[in-house]
Amino acid sequence: MASIVVSSRHAFSRHTLLANSLSNPRPHLLARSIATTKSRKDGEHVLSPPLIPMTPAQTAPPQRRPLASMPTKTLLRGYLLGQIFARPALMNLGIMVMQKISSSKSLLLDPDRNWLLERAIRYSVFNQFCAGSNKREVKGTVTGLKQQGFSGVILCYAKELAPEELAESRPDAALVEKHVSQWLDGNNKTLQMLGSGDYMAIKYTGAGNAVCNALASNIAPPDSFRTAVFSLCQRAQAQGARIMVDAENQAYQSTVDRWTVELMRRFNRDGKVVVLNTYQSYLKSCRDTLRQHLALAQKEDWTLGVKLVRGAYIQSDPRHLIHDTKVDTDRCFDSIVEDLISKSYPGLPSDAPFPDAQLFLASHNAESTRHALRLHRQLVHAGRNPRPFESGQLQGMADDVSCEMLDEGRPARNNGSAEQRLAAPLVYKYLSWGSVKECLHYLMRRATENQGATERLKETVVEMRNELKARVRGGRA
Repeated sequence: MASIVVSSRHAFSRHTLLANSLSNPRPHLLARSIATTKSRKDGEHVLSPPLIPMTPAQTAPPQRRPLASMPTKTLLRGYLLGQIFARPALMNLGIMVMQKISSSKSLLLDPDRNWLLERAIRYSVFNQFCAGSNKREVKGTVTGLKQQGFSGVILCYAKELAPEELAESRPDAALVEKHVSQWLDGNNKTLQMLGSGDYMAIKYTGAGNAVCNALASNIAPPDSFRTAVFSLCQRAQAQGARIMVDAENQAYQSTVDRWTVELMRRFNRDGKVVVLNTYQSYLKSCRDTLRQHLALAQKEDWTLGVKLVRGAYIQSDPRHLIHDTKVDTDRCFDSIVEDLISKSYPGLPSDAPFPDAQLFLASHNAESTRHALRLHRQLVHAGRNPRPFESGQLQGMADDVSCEMLDEGRPARNNGSAEQRLAAPLVYKYLSWGSVKECLHYLMRRATENQGATERLKETVVEMRNELKARVRGGRA
């Protein structure tokens, strides 16, 4: 545990203070809990004076209606689905049905061939969580989100190789080329739908069994895959888009990290970020992995792209690699955010400037997101000139968190000074696109995530119900 929860009484009390201040915000404690830190030679944290004093107005929960900007149709669909997801029996039944459809060979259960089934899935879960099936639909969804105030999207192609295509443990050269070509084609289509500032999410394992074998063996990727991923980075760079490399399960993740560091080393130069790696704070090794990558960026003078999440593979990753409690995971997540934003990561060489790093906060946790934004704003107002604050949530999930962040930034975006605009959060939504059938596995993962976040989902449903009531009373047409 020492690799994650910093090994000192000072560090423990600091994070305990953080947890207490988030659950019971008191101005003087919260200001102290998000103070900048210094690094001793032994890697311990020590508290420094806060950058600026916090006021009660800054720590009080927002009194706005966070979902006021959400289209009524989307809000109503989300509320109805939330009522289902919050009931375990209905949720389990829905997952079983989707599993049956996704694995069936029957034409009757093929949504790409059965029009009625396709419509049923499309107008329920597909339209709630996915961007569309073609360029026109995706463009419409993205345009709608940006009109709502989102800074951009994180878009991924949902198609995955069929199990029979992955069954060949030693695929021949022709099959390797076919799989890589299909993967490249899908991601090129995705890039065509993105504008400047948007993100594309990619998964290395989608490129076929030869790539999966290389990941599992911790060896270099096939030449065709290396060429393909380099071409995607070059194209994204040319059009002002960026690439997020999604996390994989622990059988592959160390190699994913190594390959992605190679991409960042090549493309994240001169302060510009093209590639971000995903770091999962539920892993006990997360802080140490991030420290190693920061040290490389510091030594070699490139920018580390950090997409920070809590974790995506808790049902399949070995349990001993994961923090013992959710409190430990939350503490790890929040401490990493503090250290990256305040540029004070323990264990880095102190005889060189802090490495350049772009943090993307991928979180459905409202308190963590608010806390990170407060610290970011302190640095802005203190003239520390941090990188822009970027955060994102999955489409159809944690909409109250997304919309609250939109409200936080809307005044500055509409009519603010340069400092106010830098202090405003940039908010994104993560979406998948493809045919209904291609998106089924993605939809099942979203259902499973909702299954494990029932209490959080109930809070969102309450927010949605309150917003719908307000609109019925005339709060919004």
